[in-house]
Amino acid sequence: MTDENAELRATLQKAHDDGHFIFIPSPPIPQFKSLFIPVLGTMRFNKDDFYLVAGSGSFGFHHAAAMRLANMAGIDWVSDMGRVGRMDDTKNPDYCLFRATGRIRGLDGLYQELSASKQLNIAEKRKSMKKDKAERECQHLRETMVERCESGAQVRVIRAMLGLPASFKKAGGSHGGLTRHFYIVRYILDPSRPDVQTIQLQALANAHAGIYGTTPQMMEGPPMPAALPMRDVTPKEERGPNFSQKRNNQDPSVLDFENISTEDQVKTILTMIEQKEYPHYEGDMSGNPSLDLWNQEGRTEYFNHIKTWEAA
Repeated sequence: MTDENAELRATLQKAHDDGHFIFIPSPPIPQFKSLFIPVLGTMRFNKDDFYLVAGSGSFGFHHAAAMRLANMAGIDWVSDMGRVGRMDDTKNPDYCLFRATGRIRGLDGLYQELSASKQLNIAEKRKSMKKDKAERECQHLRETMVERCESGAQVRVIRAMLGLPASFKKAGGSHGGLTRHFYIVRYILDPSRPDVQTIQLQALANAHAGIYGTTPQMMEGPPMPAALPMRDVTPKEERGPNFSQKRNNQDPSVLDFENISTEDQVKTILTMIEQKEYPHYEGDMSGNPSLDLWNQEGRTEYFNHIKTWEAA
């Protein structure tokens, strides 16, 4: 069977062999495309994207550089009041504790969240300042305290979520942040699918209606079906007189099949197709939505058909 993501997998393998940084939110890359598909972004940084970590001789990401990686990875920032933002009581003008929470989409379309915090205690920092400059430096910290804590918390989320090191050690006049390329995979809704296009058009129409109060005709798409029935995709010459009887002849394996998740049902069917070397899968799917969008009856009938099919 055709590996629909073979080119992407080969690109990532070469990048790995060359020592570059790779991030995949739900490894490994699947062989078959479904509702969500992997897309690859690459990035390189220059010396202005890093700062020298005091006293360590290593280099850390500036906030703006880390945010470019976050955008490429599709990290979505949670803004729920009470869950993120300042966690202190805000009464102390010299103290701030800020929490940031990001989430990233996996292969199944579900989001995984991760939180991190950053605090700043100006009173503690004053102890290490020179007396003649302490007040001026403290005043500057007070003016930028919240922004510093917010950006610091976000960078910590990005590092933890993408598996980035806290800093890059200098070696041979450079460091890993400059010499390595960053290969970032994210999952998006497959824009080539008619059902996704319909949803996107409807979302655009709803947004237009929310602003202007009307929905333009050009944005209206066909209604989404309540269920997507399976088309009879078996060639007539293969059906034989007992094809319908075979499909309706349920056994315990059918009940087991219907009791697993949709994702596992699709994997089961594809595994059977590969093991039995069933040659008509691409023809069966021509003009049909992917298996994960079929209704349960359709998937069960196709499972029975593959299960009972025998090569001539």
